[in-house]
Amino acid sequence: MRTSEGDAMPSMANRPEAAPSLHEPIQARGGRASLMGAKTTRVSRREAGAPPAPLAERILLLDRDTEHLRRLTQYLTGHGYRVSSIQDPAELPVRLQLEAPDLILLEQHLGDVTGTEVLSRIRAVSGVPVIILTAMSDPVDRIINLEMGADDQVHKSVPQREIMARMRAVLRRMRPAAELPRYTWALSETRRDVIRTDGTPCGLTTAEFGVLQELANAGGTAVSRADLCHRVFGRPLHPGDRAVDTVICKLRQKLGSGVIVTVRPAGYAFAGFPTAAPG
Repeated sequence: MRTSEGDAMPSMANRPEAAPSLHEPIQARGGRASLMGAKTTRVSRREAGAPPAPLAERILLLDRDTEHLRRLTQYLTGHGYRVSSIQDPAELPVRLQLEAPDLILLEQHLGDVTGTEVLSRIRAVSGVPVIILTAMSDPVDRIINLEMGADDQVHKSVPQREIMARMRAVLRRMRPAAELPRYTWALSETRRDVIRTDGTPCGLTTAEFGVLQELANAGGTAVSRADLCHRVFGRPLHPGDRAVDTVICKLRQKLGSGVIVTVRPAGYAFAGFPTAAPG
């Protein structure tokens, strides 16, 4: 190739390779990233004009076991998931905001804090699916985690293929909410009751409707027992006072156990009404 003055341009083969910048993302330096980039280029040329493929689900792993993180990250990445991992629970709030994961794999035993405690913090701010990974077979932990809003609990010794299968099952359950029209129960202010999809009321008492309304207005954020007692019953919460807990128990009997979740030690949170596909 020649310039406008006619001088030959230096051959591309003879040009020194540019050194990577220290500010360049790590993913852009390695050979694996280069191969992936080349593959993307070939596809884009062959399928010019085609709409971009949907992004794979983003998975966030939280575990102190470095080797387990490495193996599981490698396995899930090899099956097309976008995976990131952390070992310190203190990083979780920032990661939730920055990455918006589609699913979290959460280790139960994290040293000074348990997966149950971390789960309660997640449920106070997010409905992202969470699967608990544990090396122990404690049925009490499993029951508590499921009541707290975990979507599943898996023993870490199971094959990685089973962990992925359980992930896919949870993600399938979440996916129709965005892909299919769905009908849900409704909170009726005029009737002060919850109306099911078939139009029948759930038959809530005044106290039950009041507690449910307060939780629903909080938008998934936990509301303390003291606040519920003050707002609904108009009095402070006294030691040994079980009025709020009794109402929550009755609501779960009428609405289903998954509508209201316990967020220890914060209180209770509204997780959403049951939904059903049209048909």
